[in-house]
Amino acid sequence: MTEFTRRQILGAPLAAIAPRKRYSYYAPAIRSTVSEDVHWTPARPPVMKGEQFNMVIACDYAKRIYGIIGGRQAWYKDFELWPRGMSLCEGLLYVIDDPLIVALDPMTGVPVLKIEVPGYHARLNAVHVARVFGELRLTLCFDRGGDTTMSPGESVHCFRLMNGILLDPYLCTINSIHPRDACMTRAGQLLVADTFGNQVLLIDPARDELISVADEYFPNSVQELQDGWVLVCSEHGNRVIRWNPSTSERRMIFSAPIYPFNDIRMGSERIRELEVGTSDPDSDVAPARSLCAIQNAGLATLYSPNSARQRDGAILVADTDNHRVIVLRDGSIVTDVTGLNNPVNAVWL
Repeated sequence: MTEFTRRQILGAPLAAIAPRKRYSYYAPAIRSTVSEDVHWTPARPPVMKGEQFNMVIACDYAKRIYGIIGGRQAWYKDFELWPRGMSLCEGLLYVIDDPLIVALDPMTGVPVLKIEVPGYHARLNAVHVARVFGELRLTLCFDRGGDTTMSPGESVHCFRLMNGILLDPYLCTINSIHPRDACMTRAGQLLVADTFGNQVLLIDPARDELISVADEYFPNSVQELQDGWVLVCSEHGNRVIRWNPSTSERRMIFSAPIYPFNDIRMGSERIRELEVGTSDPDSDVAPARSLCAIQNAGLATLYSPNSARQRDGAILVADTDNHRVIVLRDGSIVTDVTGLNNPVNAVWL
């Protein structure tokens, strides 16, 4: 634990999530999120402690995104539906506002562009925008899959983005189940967090073929790193890992200090079998919350994290069921943002 963690964080997250309001949480014994009466918005701005970073945070049950600049809330924007998907590219913040994509000025939160989605057919989970081979590419994940997908090509769509219009759709026929993140790589390949399929997919769009697969329990976000590895946030695996698509090697970055989540050898099926035994026997709520919660595991933990993004050696994590956002460096927490209700995504500014 860093000196910052000892002196400045200690006690803050617990105070920030005191039961003045009901918070959602994942109950391992029933393998489900308890989310009754949790839709409310904090009355006060979030509080950042530790090293200061600029970021945008999306909180779905609060129906709000926050722009944090200079360590403080600079702006916020409320949504009618639950915000989740966000992507920053070339000075614009792209945000899902079903059934549209809205581009905001990331420094003010002011909308500057609305983008219609061709073939919109289900709620959107994720948007990613990047320049690939000189062109802007926008990738969308639809909340489809499994029993609700009757034909291929319904879960992940990729487009060229030109003058605010989406063109030349590629409908990925390699099915994924309720994917919550996908992106085009620098080489023009497609990375997909097949969330309910418990795997990460690397796909060749030119041939519509699967290149590589990683087994991971509820992957919620994926990011291609400069060295060819992929950063993966495993929601109910309660960890952030790195995966090498070329060698299939996996490395632990940070996890809840609870078995089996802290064992990189554990795959999705085994974690699913063992997670029912990770309920807090002294939980003050029913069904019981997980031992991964900070109330049980301490501050150096993760509880159903929904996103992880790396920049310059620092990793920004939406620690969803601990209702905070943290920044990791060298395996330690250096920044902690509290006063949030269910943060599901965080991106660097």
